[in-house]
Amino acid sequence: MAIQDIIDSALSGCGGATAYPGDAFYPKGDDVSYIVYWRVAGEEQYSHDGPATAETSRWQVEIYAPTVKELNPIIAAVLTAMNGLSGDNDDSIHGSFRKGRQDPMWDIDARRYFATLDFEVNVEPGFSTT
Repeated sequence: MAIQDIIDSALSGCGGATAYPGDAFYPKGDDVSYIVYWRVAGEEQYSHDGPATAETSRWQVEIYAPTVKELNPIIAAVLTAMNGLSGDNDDSIHGSFRKGRQDPMWDIDARRYFATLDFEVNVEPGFSTT
């Protein structure tokens, strides 16, 4: 399961909000809610015995909505889907943990409110989270 799949499933009950990878075009309409996400850091981890069994990457998720009232349920849905996530034996994502949160602010360029969430995601070495 990729990060896009996890976020898409979280958005299924959020009134049509859509998620976009950071390098994609995303809407500028005043009445649209959306998420932009991207991997901001990542490197292989090591333990005292050599390479660790998981790689860690840092993901940033920016959530945009016309009002704070519309923004808060999307924040809650993403937090529920991503924070504390732990994979089963068939899943290459070992865990996802919230590392930061910026409270809602007004974005003058996007003309809507936004909030930022940061997650640390642990995966099987070589597994692509995108």
